[in-house]
Order: sequence, then C-alpha cells, then structure tokens
Amino acid sequence: MIGAIAKTARGERPLGVTYWLWYIVPGIPIVIIDAVSIALSEEYPEIIYWNAFAFWAAFILLLTAKAFLVYLIGYGVILSARKRKPTGFWGWIAIIIVVINMIRLPVSYYTSLMTAFEPPDPSDAQSVRVYQEQMLRQARAQTSLPKQIDSVTTLEGFTFDGLTFVYQYALDEEFGDRLDIERLKTHRLPELCKTFASMQTDGVLERVRYEYSLHGETVSMTIDQSDCDGK
Repeated sequence: MIGAIAKTARGERPLGVTYWLWYIVPGIPIVIIDAVSIALSEEYPEIIYWNAFAFWAAFILLLTAKAFLVYLIGYGVILSARKRKPTGFWGWIAIIIVVINMIRLPVSYYTSLMTAFEPPDPSDAQSVRVYQEQMLRQARAQTSLPKQIDSVTTLEGFTFDGLTFVYQYALDEEFGDRLDIERLKTHRLPELCKTFASMQTDGVLERVRYEYSLHGETVSMTIDQSDCDGK
C-alpha cells in the first residue's frame, strides 16, 4: 500500500487514474464526513464542549486525511499532469483544481477555528447557548456538587439566565430567620468582584447572580461591572 501511494505521489500513474481514483474517489467520503460534522456543529454547537478530547481527536484525524489527500496525492496529480506532453487542457484543469484546494484547506480551517472560538454574539441565541454550555462545563469540572461552603451554606448548583451566571445556595435553618442580602453584598463585594473578573475572560458575561434559599424563600444579589468599577 505504501508503495502504491508513493508511486501515485511521484506522478508515475496516468493522469486519469491519479486524479479520479486517487484524488477524487477517496475525497468523496471525506467531503461527506466534513459536511455532516459542519451541519451537526451548526445545529448543536454545544457538542464541541460535551467531549473536548473526542472533538479535537476527530478534528485532527479529519484534517490529517484531508491534508494527505490535498497535498501528497495532489502533488502526484500535478506531477502526472506535467509529464503529459503536452500537458493539455484537462491537465491544466486538474492542476488548477489541485492548487486551489491546496490554498483553500489551511484558509478554510483557520477561518473555521476563528469562528468557532470567537466571543459569542449576545444577540445570537445559538452563540449564547454554546457559551453557556462551555461555562457550565468549566464550573462542573471545578466543583463537585453539592459543596459545603461553611457550616450553614451549601452550594447546590449553578445555571444560566441569558448571559447571567447564577449560583444557587441553600442556607441551613441554623443561619437565622432572614438574610440581609445588601449587607452581605457590601461585605463580600471585593471578593465577588474578583470572581466576576475571573469569569469575564471574553467580556461577554453580563452579570453574576447569587441566590440564597432560606426557610423556603429565595433572596438574591447581582454583581455586574458597575458594581466592580474602581474596586
């Protein structure tokens, strides 16, 4: 098999065989897989974050297959076409197609990567959903729930409300009858602003809300950039 590939890459086969059997036919399943993966990522963009290792493994495998086809076999097509005397109309057409694909491959993958990891557009629901999934995955990876914060406070979960990240706490009955949420916010503001800043890596998150459940009632406080300016 290696010998056959080497022979093709050296342009030692007829142009028709090299182009159609070694360049076009193997490219059909690659194009189909590529199209399906693009369609899935557009319909369910959060799959990128469900299993990052699987995503990158598949991405690298597909890129390797395309690079092998476009560059190694493509080079064989060019050599095979140039060995024709004269090269002829179809020989030049094959060369032009191969060269265009050689240029398109890195450009298309670079564009795809830049698009995939650019900050989400708050006005685009799909983009926001991807952002939410990424943030929640990071939070789950860093925190085992429920998490006992202190003797009376338990972190029970976190979620998203639009571009607001929400922490959900439960307070033990031993805490008392009520929570002075404004006093708590004032007391913890420097610490909360550090947390907010650490989550604002891309400048998209609008605010963080802390919800506390006590005696069946929920009170909350919200931290945004206006709270933290100058802190």
